Amino acid sequence: MLHYGARANGVNYWVESCMSQVLRAVNAVNAVNAVNAVNAVNAVNAVNAVNAVNAVGEDVTGMADDLRTLALDLQNFLVKYHHITGIQGPTPLSTEWRDWELYFTHRGLARHYIYHVQRQDPIATMYQALRADTNGELLVRIPNEQQNVLLTNEIYYPAH
Repeated sequence: MLHYGARANGVNYWVESCMSQVLRAVNAVNAVNAVNAVNAVNAVNAVNAVNAVNAVGEDVTGMADDLRTLALDLQNFLVKYHHITGIQGPTPLSTEWRDWELYFTHRGLARHYIYHVQRQDPIATMYQALRADTNGELLVRIPNEQQNVLLTNEIYYPAH
């Protein structure tokens, strides 16, 4: 029995030794997995940062396209519903089309409208507001002494 007990102690020592080596191996694998997880997160963050920078460029381009379309829609509105003539523009005054101008004749009077967009909202909302302001400016009675002068109106969105 003694011999068996001594052998059992040796086996226990061997099992403990093996378990210790297995635990060290598992800890090493866990450490590698943790480093890989951190690297994966860093890679995703880097890709997201690049995508964010690209999105800003696309957003500015998209906004300019929307505002150019808005300017052309306002020009078409003036031609169709107010029968303006001699239209020139819209001409951008900024690269993002946040400001543009139109020259035209309405009821024999030379007009110059400068549009300023200070905030972008849904295109339909901006169109309605700018169209209403444009209508309002066209309905203003012009004094006789100003009828031979180019009349400039500045229209802002949102209105001041």
